[in-house]
Amino acid sequence: MQQPLWETIDAPRPPSEAVTVLYGREDGKLKGVDEALLLDPPVALVDPHFRLRERDHEPTLRHIRAENAYADSVLEAMPGFSTTREGIFARLRASMPPPSPLLWRRGADAGGWEYSTRPSPAGPHPLYLRRRANAAAVELILDANAAPARLPSAHDPRMSYLGSVKGVSAFVPSPSGRYAAYTVDVTGEERFGLMVVELAPVPFLEGAGGESERPSEMVAHVADVDVDVAWGSDDSELYYASMDETGRPWRLHRLRL
Repeated sequence: MQQPLWETIDAPRPPSEAVTVLYGREDGKLKGVDEALLLDPPVALVDPHFRLRERDHEPTLRHIRAENAYADSVLEAMPGFSTTREGIFARLRASMPPPSPLLWRRGADAGGWEYSTRPSPAGPHPLYLRRRANAAAVELILDANAAPARLPSAHDPRMSYLGSVKGVSAFVPSPSGRYAAYTVDVTGEERFGLMVVELAPVPFLEGAGGESERPSEMVAHVADVDVDVAWGSDDSELYYASMDETGRPWRLHRLRL
């Protein structure tokens, strides 16, 4: 019998741990939208790689680091790979269209601010900008690539969410323009973390990355909220909805600052 190809490759192997998983209907648990499609009675299966889905599973994290290191070592050993890679990146950068004119929207604040976003050259998520109405000077107020890293983990305060989230979901400036509230999907399951920050704007230069942003001071943080938030008539009150056990908006809360 011929040995499978994957067994001939000297690459890191994922950790294996037998976990019994119940597939199908379980009383008191929401599984999918259409419960008629669930197995009933449920079937128990042993999944040796079930824990690979857990972001805080240390053996899985070690395996990912080992895989990345192995891929780098193999690719770097290929003749001309570094030159080819840089050439591909250069062609991709050259094919990007020039920045389009900024589209401004008037904020709901009383400070006369207009807000816009610009794709970041340093990451996949946008830069949040503002200016006084019809003014030429533009300020950078938030880099969505760096913002999730400031969100305290609801599971482990030692862990950063950067790299495991999809940027800022909602961004709402306060009525005075002094603060901003934004939400981040911290688990990939649409259970959001809410951040309220005091903005520390800096002048925005076209083509610069978000690394020029000054870190904003965190004023408040709330875990497990719905994506949307709303300010009251001034900066003293913020409204948000908490989630029930099924992940749906449940109760409306008022946060006093």
